[in-house]
Amino acid sequence: MNKVFTIMLILVSMTMFSAIFPYPVFSNFTNITEKENIQILDYNETEIEAKTNENSRILDLEFDEIDTILPQNSVFEIIDIQTEKNFNVFRTGGYFHIDFEPKSPEDYQTFYEICNYSWSWEKRPVLIKINENSFVPASMSCYPHGYSNNLGHFCLHFKSSKTDGTKTKDYEHQKNIKKALKFGAIYIKNKK
Repeated sequence: MNKVFTIMLILVSMTMFSAIFPYPVFSNFTNITEKENIQILDYNETEIEAKTNENSRILDLEFDEIDTILPQNSVFEIIDIQTEKNFNVFRTGGYFHIDFEPKSPEDYQTFYEICNYSWSWEKRPVLIKINENSFVPASMSCYPHGYSNNLGHFCLHFKSSKTDGTKTKDYEHQKNIKKALKFGAIYIKNKK
């Protein structure tokens, strides 16, 4: 009888303790870094801003930050700086930059128009729409390659991204990213 009473007392005490202290107060456990936590908080705060162009901004982010914000299979919008045409894509992969494919046949058509109706290694400055108010400068190529589907995937480079083969920064992509940063601010201002 004493054993049953002792076990019941322990269970009741544990229940009361867990109600008072529901989190592991003595633990230092976390599965994200402080930098990732700040990125998540900043990203979520940006999402809840008013959906007007008054608050729109260009985020000058490194690729490792973009890699967290746009994980594999995410869907996002690309805006070509030169033509101001936009199309939706999904991320198929990429370790040092983003590999993408247009999302629908209509998006393929728009992408093909932007690339002057030819598949080439031409690199173009673009903006990536993260949400209604946040854009990131990037550079995309217009040549399908790889085995993602029948046609292949396309590459999207960001600040400090690298090529898969050489694992070095591509000078022309990095130059386009600077153009996208400069002209992206003008694009956003004109959209107000």
